[in-house]
Amino acid sequence: MLYPNLFKSRYPAEAFRGKAWVRNLEPEDLDAFVQIGLEAADHGRMGGEALVKQKGRKHMKAIARRGAHMTNLRKYWNRLLQEELLRLEQAGEL
Repeated sequence: MLYPNLFKSRYPAEAFRGKAWVRNLEPEDLDAFVQIGLEAADHGRMGGEALVKQKGRKHMKAIARRGAHMTNLRKYWNRLLQEELLRLEQAGEL
């Protein structure tokens, strides 16, 4: 997606001269500028495709399986912790 004159409408023309014009942007505008650049370069997806090409689908499946396992463990732990806190609160120990 193109955003013509997105920053030019907010800043004077002199703000875009020289090598360090990006440093003159406000933090919110800089974040938007970076995000637009990452989307335009297909950041993330292309790296994932390159990793699949390099390591193979089996390796990626193993990474996903370990990630799902850790996510489920974290959810289980948090649920047990909440149940224990609720039990202690109802018993008046907390």
